Amino acid sequence: MLVVMRVVHGVGCEVPMRLELELLKDIAVVVDKNCLFDAVRGFVCQWLQGAWVGENPTPPSQEILDWVPYITWVLKRKPDFQHATRSIIMEQSVTVAPKYAYTPDKVHTAMGRVRDEVLSTMRALIRDHLKELESTRHLPVQEGCCPCPHSFMRDWKILLQRARYPHKYKLSPVAVLTLVYEVVGKFDLAVGRGEPVCRISVHKVLKKCQQEMRECQGIDFDGNVVRYPFPLPWIDFKAINWPYNAWVGKNHQSPKEDMWESQRRLLAATAALTGYGRDRR
Repeated sequence: MLVVMRVVHGVGCEVPMRLELELLKDIAVVVDKNCLFDAVRGFVCQWLQGAWVGENPTPPSQEILDWVPYITWVLKRKPDFQHATRSIIMEQSVTVAPKYAYTPDKVHTAMGRVRDEVLSTMRALIRDHLKELESTRHLPVQEGCCPCPHSFMRDWKILLQRARYPHKYKLSPVAVLTLVYEVVGKFDLAVGRGEPVCRISVHKVLKKCQQEMRECQGIDFDGNVVRYPFPLPWIDFKAINWPYNAWVGKNHQSPKEDMWESQRRLLAATAALTGYGRDRR
């Protein structure tokens, strides 16, 4: 409250440039309740750019995931809001607000709706691939010959069955994408340098799933999905211990290390190809 009062009374020289995230959240509460955005507008840039987690024990990730959308919503900073909501949509199977949440319910509802839309599209892509395989069946591949995409129909069916119940299996869009690329990776290892007997592309499913996730750029203040690249955020998400950095920065490693060496950067490639997110020039 003191920081806001100093701003309101024109004592800007006494306003700190660098604020702990929890203090910034408290400022956002005062601004929100008292309709003081116009009074603090000139300080929003420096406050967001200087936000950090502080020297006290780090707040739980669930609180950080609640505070940041709220802060950026109150301070009307669209790019940072979209970065934050995009990563929550992609990484969580369901958005569970803390007991005393600050972010409005309508924001949580909108993130859940957009996540469901992304997952629905990914399931449709997998179903389309299975339909293509069903419509082009051929005699079983002889032992010793190079396997073909039909050999992996069971893997796709199991994946689709799990993807139908994302809450039960705790599957976020990122988790579904990981399962897709694991099936593709198994196919690549099985084929090696061989030549499959049919030309159906398993990589097409992976690329289309990536494209769907890449085109979802979070939500706007009205809860609508954003489908275009947005400017860089002012917040240094690493400085506030944001748990899903792959969606708010560049040069990231996939959090999942597995046996598919050539695809370990899948998540980073999906999150921020040139023209998207923080790789935008």
